[in-house]
This record gives sequence, structure tokens and C-alpha cells, in this order.
Amino acid sequence: MGQMTNGTEYKEVRQFRTPHHLVRFYFLTQIYSNYMESILSDFKAGPQPDVLVVNSCVWDVSRYGGNSMTDYRENLNMFFIQLKKTLLPECLVIWNMTMPLGMKITGGFLVPEVGGPTAVTYNLLLC
Repeated sequence: MGQMTNGTEYKEVRQFRTPHHLVRFYFLTQIYSNYMESILSDFKAGPQPDVLVVNSCVWDVSRYGGNSMTDYRENLNMFFIQLKKTLLPECLVIWNMTMPLGMKITGGFLVPEVGGPTAVTYNLLLC
């Protein structure tokens, strides 16, 4: 997929397959984008998932500028509209909420342009 970065252009797909199981992991930085449309196209082409676990929020509200909360809500709505059109009715969709952030955030997630832990925590509380 390319070089590992802390930027919004980062994409990663992992896959595990046995004769009876297919598990795919797609790393998202935004709940609805051209990348998500390509993932939904993969689902349409098959095989369709039996279970879909989704988690997106932290990057959506911390990496996309001043309108990130408004954009997140609109993208979330579009995601579920498109998901309903794409998946079979028997697919179980599990929305996994973002875990609470600790008081001391470290590592590659919190880059200077995000605005610090207080700004990220505030935006997550608004979700």
C-alpha cells in the first residue's frame, strides 16, 4: 500500500484466509472518502462480509481542519446510506466506539497540527 506515515493519506489492508474464513482489516483515516468507496466496491464484487466491525472517529475529528465535526457527521451519514445499499441484509454491522483517550497521549497519533490532547478530547466528547 505504500510508505507508513502519520498522515491522512495512509492506507493499510491486512488479510487472513483459511479454507473457511476470510478476515480483512482496512485502516481508515476518514469514515467516508474515495478510499471507503473502493472498499465498498470490493464488498460488492464479493465475497460479501458476514460481519463488519467499524471504528472511525479519532482521525475524522482531529486531522481534517476546522470543519471536521460537521464533515464527520455528514460522512458518517453517507457511510451508512452507502453501506445499506452495499451489504446483504444478513450482514451483522458492529459499530465500535472510540475508546476514551488517556490524560497523557503519546506516540505517532498526536502530531503537532492536531492541536494537543485537550482539543482532541473535546472533539471526541462532541461525537
